[in-house]
Order: sequence, then C-alpha cells, then structure tokens
Amino acid sequence: MGFIRNSVPNLERFKFFASSLKKIIERTPASPGWELVWLVIINREAGGFTIKKRWKSHENQMPFLVKEAEKNPLREKKTVPAQLNGPLADYGAVFTEDGRRAGEITHEFIKEARENGVFYLIIVAGGDGASRDVLLEVNKAPDFFRNQSAILRLPMGTGNDGADGVSLTESLLRIIKKTNLAFNPALSLKTPEGRDFFAFNILSFGLDAFVTHMTNKMKSLLPYDSYKLWVDMAALFYDKIYKVGYTVLDAYNEAGAAVYHTKEKILFAAMGAGGGRSYGSGVRILPDERNVCVLKQAPLLRKIELKSLCKTGKHINEKEAVLFNACELRFFCDNPVLAQMDGETVLLRPSSSPAVIKLFPGRIPVFSSPL
Repeated sequence: MGFIRNSVPNLERFKFFASSLKKIIERTPASPGWELVWLVIINREAGGFTIKKRWKSHENQMPFLVKEAEKNPLREKKTVPAQLNGPLADYGAVFTEDGRRAGEITHEFIKEARENGVFYLIIVAGGDGASRDVLLEVNKAPDFFRNQSAILRLPMGTGNDGADGVSLTESLLRIIKKTNLAFNPALSLKTPEGRDFFAFNILSFGLDAFVTHMTNKMKSLLPYDSYKLWVDMAALFYDKIYKVGYTVLDAYNEAGAAVYHTKEKILFAAMGAGGGRSYGSGVRILPDERNVCVLKQAPLLRKIELKSLCKTGKHINEKEAVLFNACELRFFCDNPVLAQMDGETVLLRPSSSPAVIKLFPGRIPVFSSPL
C-alpha cells in the first residue's frame, strides 16, 4: 500500500501524532495474549489537523495520553505495524485524503489478515467520510476478522458524527484503560432502484440532512463552526430549496409488528443505531433511550425555535416531536428529499420511494467505554 504524496505539509506534526499513537498501542491492554497488528489511517486534510485551534488542543492532549499509557506494561505478545509505504510507515500509519482511499486501504489490510491468534486494530484519524468508508469495508469483512479486530475512530474531522468520543482523550482512553470489546449495530438505506447505503451512528432524511449537505459544501470556505451556522440558517432556506410535501412513514419493531404510522408533512426523521445518539457537533438529536425521532413540519418561527431546541435535546418534549424505538422505517416522499448517513448525503427522488431504513445489530467491532 502506497501513500498519496511525497511532499506532505507539516510532516513533523503528523510524525508526532503517529509516534504518540505507536507508544499508546504498544501498551494497550486490549485482547491480552494476542499478537497485535495495527493500522492508523490519517486524513491529513481533516480539520483536526488543519485548523490551528483544534490541532493545538489535540497536540496538548497527546503527552497526557502517552503518560497514561506508560502506566501499562508493554504487551507480552509482539505488536506489529501494518506493512505500508510512505513517510509514516514506521508508525503503522498512512495518509489519505478522502473516504474512498481510506476504504481501499482498509480493504487491503483485511485481505492480509489471518485467522490464527492475531488481533487487528484500525485507528481512523479523520472525519465522517474516512470513518464511514472504513466501517463499510469492515461491515462486509469475513466473520473471523470482525471477531478478532476493533475499530477506533478519533474525532479529527469537522462533524465527527461517528467518532468514538467527543475529545481525543475520551476516544484514546478506550485503548489505554481496561476496556471491553463490543459490536455496534449498523443501519442501511435501500431504495427500489437498488441503491444501498450504510450508516453506523444516525441515518436520517429531511432538514437535518440539508444541514449536513450545506455544511459539506461550505466547509472549505467556512471550516470552523459551519455546522452550527447551517443549523441556524437551515430553517430559513430549507423550504425554499426542498418543498416539504406529505410523507407516508411506517415503523416496525424487531418482530415486524407496526409501532408507528403517519401521513403528514415531516421536517425530518432520524433513526439511530441506538438511543442516546448525537451528531458530532454535539446536537442531541436522540438524547434518550429511543432510537427514532420524527419532527413534524411547523411554521417558520416555530421551526427556528425547534431547531434551537434540537441542539440540547429539549425538542423531545415538544408537540411536534414523536420518539419511539424501531428496527425498520419505510417512507414514501412525494418530493425530492435529502438523506444523510453519518455525515454523507444523497438525494432521494420520488422514484426512490418507498425507501427502507433497517437496523442490523452487532456488526462493527469497537471498544466500549473504559471500565
């Protein structure tokens, strides 16, 4: 596996980051007694590296994290970096610039895996695109690989919807402290045209997908808090660009029994891989144990108020919000609508209806929160 460019801006910054991760990995208590092979995928264009304030925060956290890791003994079994080319190869790290490249790197890494006492660790230091495409490859990996591997997603992007912690410290403590392995669910979106999409945090359609879409388009121009800006602006512009028509929505539980039905104008519907889910910017769209939120259309001023309440999770107490648990959503929209999967968007046209969102339990190997 090669790397993309020979000349990398701020190479010393990336060497510091990758070498710090190496020191942490060599002492992780994850899967003791197993040989460990690791891969670090770094999106060098991610905001966590390119935005000075964010990088400074990450840089300041690293010495503390290395010091915490050094309280652990070196692993008894050897730790081996992935076989890579490039300026960070000695640290088991490789550069990427987009999700597709991250997926290709992961695919090659999985191909080299063997089924005999080796534990595989993949760390993704990037944003939503890189994380999602790594998980797409793991989602379709052989069962043996998922049973002897784990993914750690660091919050180094703009949105970080799928990161394993709000901060770098929260994320890396998962491999520093004594932890358990767990399998996170996956979400799929299927349409009659045969299109198939996956998410691993939240899959939704409507206004919040519009916010994500505009954030992605504008983040190169507004790289700091563009998500928060578009949360505020979306209520003003959404109806001007995407007409909110009637949506038929049906929800079903694990046994296939109907749990919700409606035919009305919907501002957005969001389904999480579980309850207690937030977008990476801290918007608490699913703040309690329920994994589905449907927000009904409202007049402009009320819409602005509701979007503000969504930031803190207080929208769930409002009359326009309906929350419940479900394993499947089927929806039919009579107008084009945007859907988003962990920060990536797609336009669904009427021909994409009825679209189906499904929850699949236990697909992605991750580290649980520190014990």
